[in-house]
Formats: sequence, structure tokens, C-alpha cells
Amino acid sequence: MSATRYLSVKSTVSITPGFSREHVQIPYYGVSTPFNAVLNRVGKEVCKTAKSKALNISTISTPSTYMARKNKLRKFAEILAFPNVYECYSVQHPVLVGAGMEPVDLKGRWQEQHFKNNNPITLELACGGGEYTVGLARLFPERNFIGVDVKGNRLHAGAKDALEQGLHNAAFLRTRIEIIEHFFAAGEVAEIWITFCDPFPRAIKENRRLTSPYFHEKFRQILQKDGLIHLKHDDDGFVKFSLQTIASDPRCQLLLQNLDIYANMLPMPELSIQTLYETKHLAAGKTIKYLRYLIG
Repeated sequence: MSATRYLSVKSTVSITPGFSREHVQIPYYGVSTPFNAVLNRVGKEVCKTAKSKALNISTISTPSTYMARKNKLRKFAEILAFPNVYECYSVQHPVLVGAGMEPVDLKGRWQEQHFKNNNPITLELACGGGEYTVGLARLFPERNFIGVDVKGNRLHAGAKDALEQGLHNAAFLRTRIEIIEHFFAAGEVAEIWITFCDPFPRAIKENRRLTSPYFHEKFRQILQKDGLIHLKHDDDGFVKFSLQTIASDPRCQLLLQNLDIYANMLPMPELSIQTLYETKHLAAGKTIKYLRYLIG
């Protein structure tokens, strides 16, 4: 087997005070490898450009040359060096890597090895830009928070904000939620937040909804016995589906249902955190719903 080749990405961007990286190497799997293997690392636009121009992708030397619309290449290069981000790129071989592409095994060890404390862990699933993860970490310094999303260019914003604000109780995991049980031990997670995730309105994609029985079974493998799930969303159909899922499973218990959280005083301070999507939904006149429940 040939040695791993690398994309050499120059980056003089200061990541955070006292933590900068002038040269970042990103694994390159070879032109013979399906381009999907590379897409996860440097962004679709970079690979599309390289492929369409029949270039040897290993010669890419500056992020500006093949930069996608939102500077994806720069963000991917930076995020590889962030000390608060871990990634897994393979569903078939779920292995985490941390800063510097070093493999790490944090299953059952997040408190000890990353957070260096015994505080409870809360996950935010499909966290997007990580606004909620950062907001929760700021509100509750006595708890640990991990934002999970598959899009590295989205995670970049939250991870960078957490570093710049010195929020050592906030971390991020870039992976598919379908394999979440590979990265957390039984009972390692105290709570889960689901905020404005893709509602997958088409019936054929029902199992991809994060409150489906399929995902509830995944969550049972990592949640504490009395672990809470918080759902905050604007989509009527998705919230209705979630209520039906809870009602149809005798192991689930609905603790709180609020179908318009801003109609009265907010019942809990963490609901005051607003993501980019929430501000857009509010501007469009949508009502924001909140559910809190147990899955047993």
C-alpha cells in the first residue's frame, strides 16, 4: 500500500491568540480514489474545480486558488488545527482524529481526557454553526457541551468562537449522527439538545428525522437513564411527528410541551439563545416550539 499523500495548504491565518499555524497538511487519498473521499476534507468546490481542470490535486498550494464561495478550504485547514474539534470521516471505520490529525479514543473518556473535569456532558445534535453549543457553554460553566454536525465549514464558526471566548467547556465533533454511539459510552451523555435540525418533511426520509424511533434507539445507547432530550424547532410537521413518536413509545415520557415559547415569559434561560435559523424563522412570523422528554 502506498504512503498517504497530502494536500499542502498554506495558511497564515491566526486561529486564536497564541495558537496559529502556518502550514497545514490534509490527507490526500489519490486521484484513483472516489472524489467523495476528498470532498469531506476540503470541500466540494475545491474538488470540482480540480477535477474539471484535470489538475493534480496534490499541487494545490494556496486556499485562494480554488476557494469555494465561503472560504471552505481555509476553514477546513484551520479546523484541523483547532484543539476543541474532533472528526470522523468514515462510517465504515469510525475512528476519531483530533488536532494535527492524531487518532484519539474518547469513548467513555471525554471528561477525563478532553474536559479535564467530572462535569455532565450535553450534546447539541445537528448544531450547524454552534451558536447553541457556545451559548449553553457560556450560560452553564459547570457543564460540558459538545456540538455535533457533519459540516466542517459550519462547525468552524462555533469552534472558533469558543476558542476566542475561552470556553473550555465547549467542544465539537464533526461526524454523522448515525454513528454517534461509536464515540460515547453508555450513560456518558446527560442531555441532548436538538435545535432547528433538518425536519426531512418527505415521508420516505422519516428515519432521518432526529426524533424518529431509529435515532431514539441510538440515543438510548449513550444517554443516562434519566437523560433529557430538549427539542426546539419551528416546523409544525416535525414537532407533530416528534409528539407522535413520544406518545407511541411507552418508554418515552413527555415532561414539557410549549408550542409558542415567546407567547409568555420563557420557562428557562437557555431558550433565550437564538441561532441564525431561529432569527430567520421569527422574522418570517413562525412560532417556536419546545419539547422536553425522556426516552427511558
